[in-house]
Amino acid sequence: MLIGVLLAGGIIRAAQNAPPDYRSQILEWQQHREAGLRAEDGWLTLAGLFWLKPGNNSIGSGDTNDFLLPPDAPPQVGLLRLSGKVVTFTNLAGDRVTVNKKTVAAPVMLHYDAVDNSDIVQVGPVSFYVIQRGNKLGIRVKDRNSSTRRNFKGTRFFPIDAAFRFDAKFIPDPKNIAVPSVIGVTEMQESPGIVEFNYLGQTYRLRPIYEGKTLFFIFKDLTSEKETYPGGRMLNTPLPQDDRVTLDFNKAYDPPCCFTPYATCPLPPKGNLLPVRIQAGELRFEGQNKRRDSLRAKQQEPLCPTPNCARLFSEIAYLSALRRAYSRSFESECTGRTPRGLPCTRSPRNPSKKHRSQECVVRVFLACASTGLIRISTSTSPFG
Repeated sequence: MLIGVLLAGGIIRAAQNAPPDYRSQILEWQQHREAGLRAEDGWLTLAGLFWLKPGNNSIGSGDTNDFLLPPDAPPQVGLLRLSGKVVTFTNLAGDRVTVNKKTVAAPVMLHYDAVDNSDIVQVGPVSFYVIQRGNKLGIRVKDRNSSTRRNFKGTRFFPIDAAFRFDAKFIPDPKNIAVPSVIGVTEMQESPGIVEFNYLGQTYRLRPIYEGKTLFFIFKDLTSEKETYPGGRMLNTPLPQDDRVTLDFNKAYDPPCCFTPYATCPLPPKGNLLPVRIQAGELRFEGQNKRRDSLRAKQQEPLCPTPNCARLFSEIAYLSALRRAYSRSFESECTGRTPRGLPCTRSPRNPSKKHRSQECVVRVFLACASTGLIRISTSTSPFG
């Protein structure tokens, strides 16, 4: 009985530490979060992701291009030339195209960096720019008129609960840690230390990395199977002050991969798996649940029935594949046509043959499964 009182007392103290207008602050944060998603350059506008190959890469809405843009773009927009780590853009659509809001006639080198501060090529409602992920260079496409943005029904959250707002302890322990991603690229990121908090009498730890001038947490908890996104959630906090961090899970949010198949989201680093239910913050995107349920309705045969298969299809590639399989545009992959906006491209040496990278093979397989041409079971997969 005494233990129960002490545990309840800890939650009450956490709630009492919240400011008087705490509920209105969280509601304002939720509104800001949704406005950011709906913005003209928000995550809901993502419409394509392509990985550059050495030499020329044609881009436009016409079917003959290496990279297919949304229909609002001209049939031929330009050529992207990759030479080493230099990307040069040649405009083929005249005054309709701008780079950083300026018209261009001669070929121009596109600036980019690891945090996506890149030159932006704009053509009508469609824009694209270079991104860097590990040693890979890609083209990220955005479309202000994307169906994802037009049809977005809004975000959902757990009830606001100040018991999930913690005055956490910061333990300095700077080092570089491995952060995996849904595209199979693992990058080393600087982590300043460990953040420790107590909940229901238990001590839990998370290790953040930096994002701008904030601590950036990528984590999973026991709600990640059904209520929240399976790949984990994210949370930003101010930098530590006097070795304390305000860790407020009511501000936890879904990664972009929850809304679009064209994001390159990081996954929780080792150690950031909380064996407790964090019933606070953003819930799983409802549209993503519907896509998952539609796919599972067709389950019958196992995806990887043998150990050899299981070793081939790594967990990251599987998660990435399953995520992209939800996209309806993958239906064309099963008929052999390069899908619009996806990085599984035709081989430049043999246009009739697809690049068969590990990730590509899995994504094509699951894409065909999602259209009913192949029947699979994610529940019996070796990856759970």
